[in-house]
Amino acid sequence: RLDVQQRNENAVPQPAGKADSKSTVMAATALPLLAGERSPGYHAEASGTLHGLRLDTTPLDILHALLEGVALRLRLIFELMGTPGEYVLAGGGALVQSKAWTQIMADALGVPLHLADTPQATARGVALLIAEHQPVRAGRRGGTGDAA
Repeated sequence: RLDVQQRNENAVPQPAGKADSKSTVMAATALPLLAGERSPGYHAEASGTLHGLRLDTTPLDILHALLEGVALRLRLIFELMGTPGEYVLAGGGALVQSKAWTQIMADALGVPLHLADTPQATARGVALLIAEHQPVRAGRRGGTGDAA
């Protein structure tokens, strides 16, 4: 597991348009509702937007804006869940393969992000949740068949 918020050596490179204390130029921003809004509002007709484009906007600026937009949408869901823990355990190829995406997610959620090193982490998590909440029945094997 990896505590991304404390990984200074993996800091995300800032896009060219990123605002800082010496600049009034704002970075590009995105509302990534390209397939309508899913959770939490479920508005199928919503559309995405990209704001703040300038002549010096780079493809990296646009990518960064889209990733931040997705991460901030996930933060909305995280907040509605009542911030369920002190950290988030996350998995998946995109996070594992991109230090920048992992850092953007950790920054947006505002809690440490631990990467699961388990293949198929989502499927394993669902299986563990089901197992935790299913009663154990005497004589049953794997939830199928008759009692012995």
